[in-house]
Amino acid sequence: MRNLFRAIFVSVLMAVSVAAFGQNNGMGDFARQWQERIESEKIAFLTNEMSLTPKEAQTFWPIYNQAQKEQREAIEASMKAFGELDKAIRDGKTGKEINTLLEKYTRAIDSQDVSSRYLKEYLKILPAEKVAKLFLGEERFRQSQINRLRQPMGGQPMGQPGNFGNGNRRQQQKSDSNK
Repeated sequence: MRNLFRAIFVSVLMAVSVAAFGQNNGMGDFARQWQERIESEKIAFLTNEMSLTPKEAQTFWPIYNQAQKEQREAIEASMKAFGELDKAIRDGKTGKEINTLLEKYTRAIDSQDVSSRYLKEYLKILPAEKVAKLFLGEERFRQSQINRLRQPMGGQPMGQPGNFGNGNRRQQQKSDSNK
């Protein structure tokens, strides 16, 4: 459950960041293209990981896409409920109002577990091994995207010497100024 929440949080963070970046910089097309590219990569990755036949893919992808749509909607609902709860706390609302919003928020969080609701649907059209590969593949794809995001434009992982993500920026600046 913790990994599911972490995966959802990272996905939401990425989606919100891309949306905000696109809106604030007039780059809506860029954000949309980036998201479409990631989705295309995910489809290719999962198809390969699961070794889907064309017939399996034809029946699997519509169901999977519906599950993904429901998951996005559940994430949006939980983000909205989080915002309402946060605002109520900041505004000094009463315990009863906070309790109602807290219950709404926890229901929204609980509704994000779309994969378990779709498990039976997946098993109707695919063997258990391929369904297991779906879940493993989703996690592997997520990890590969996180690793990709950790890579600055130069290709070095964050935290490695020679880039600004190493945490020793002040020392590097002092060293440079002494030269």
